[in-house]
Amino acid sequence: MLASGGALVAAAPAWAAATGGSGASLPYTEVQAENSATNGTIIGPSYTQGQLADEASYRKAVTLKGAGQYVTFTTPVATNSINFRYSIPDSSDGSVYTAPLSLYVNGTKQTDFTLTNAYSWYYGSYPFTNTPGSGNPHHFFDETHRLLPTTYPAGTTFQAAGRLRGHRSLVHDRLRRLRAGRRRADPARRLGVGDQRGAPTRPARPTPPAPSMPRSPRPARAARCGSRRARTTSRVTSASTT
Repeated sequence: MLASGGALVAAAPAWAAATGGSGASLPYTEVQAENSATNGTIIGPSYTQGQLADEASYRKAVTLKGAGQYVTFTTPVATNSINFRYSIPDSSDGSVYTAPLSLYVNGTKQTDFTLTNAYSWYYGSYPFTNTPGSGNPHHFFDETHRLLPTTYPAGTTFQAAGRLRGHRSLVHDRLRRLRAGRRRADPARRLGVGDQRGAPTRPARPTPPAPSMPRSPRPARAARCGSRRARTTSRVTSASTT
């Protein structure tokens, strides 16, 4: 299992760090695995295509391998919903499998998350395949989320512990915390396509010509569409109270 580690940093919102202050203010708080308490292995930063850390947020993550390894995220805001970004290894033949992820809230065991490789690990060139022998592995990460039964205050710890068998490892990228359950107003600084409708000087869009050949459908994953292999986790996200 892979996850980021280190000291918790919860200063500027994720959107500000990612965009330099541009764009919409999003209603969630992210905590990076590599900035959280862990006894796993921090990977990255990496800028090399085909490496796990290269696809992780901030190009770092934490790997958990074997029993007893964990990442503990401390929420800086009140939270009633969490989202983990993770990666688990693909199977040798590209077949789908699942793996459990243990969750502890303030040290109390919760229902496991079920991780899968069904929706990650692409190979080859476009339109890509699910066949490991095709080379060029990418799209390593997937996400899993949960609406919690109650709202936990800031300072609550969420510990993720991998339980993968054999030599498989789990990678954590981040945890996202969100305050779910109520309709939110549109975020500040957002620009929607619908806002541009009705401009009197806008010319009508021409009808595009019919393509000479139909587009090739996206290839189906071999025995992987329902559940894919365990993934590496790069991050966890949960909503903040406003």
